[in-house]
Amino acid sequence: MEPSANGDLVNRVQQLRLDDQLGAVKPGGGARGGTLLPWVLCAMLAVTWAGVGVRSYKNAGKEAGPGGGGFGLPPGAPGGGGSSSGGGPAP
Repeated sequence: MEPSANGDLVNRVQQLRLDDQLGAVKPGGGARGGTLLPWVLCAMLAVTWAGVGVRSYKNAGKEAGPGGGGFGLPPGAPGGGGSSSGGGPAP
């Protein structure tokens, strides 16, 4: 490589570095507005999934019913938990 090509390469590498750009304040909205959005979305997602979990937990007891096994299985089905064999596995 000749010296001028090497100098161009050094200039190009310096242009592509992100060190100066990461801490720079944007004139339109500032750096704070751009970093706050992902955290707000993350909090909204966490609250949504917490609501789904609470709703699922509350409805789990209603769906099983008296004497019925959980997970939509009839009382005598394997894994249903409603067998009358004394609690052990069915033969």
